Amino acid sequence: MGSDEVRDGVPLTNLGQPLFEGADATKRDLVDYLVAWDDLDRVAPADFTIRTAPRLIAGADPWAGQLPAPQRLSSDLIAEGHTIPVARVQAMHEGKRRARARRGSEGA
Repeated sequence: MGSDEVRDGVPLTNLGQPLFEGADATKRDLVDYLVAWDDLDRVAPADFTIRTAPRLIAGADPWAGQLPAPQRLSSDLIAEGHTIPVARVQAMHEGKRRARARRGSEGA
């Protein structure tokens, strides 16, 4: 991918640049990774790359412990959701798509 790579309308630059001097990881190597609040002062973004994440996860689901217990939705709430017209949902998504396109064209 070139230096003019764009994701969701946001230009990404210097993806091949090391995160810091002597780093084994670049911006392109970074991954999203859930970190507990208590651990924030002990980690840095470079700790979570495509090379380190598999070892850190080690077959476990790091997000599972952070999620609330499952809850039942009331039948009234489910029924209300079924009354939302499909066209309205489509219009909402189309509005979001147009907003993303507009933001992308403004940055060009």
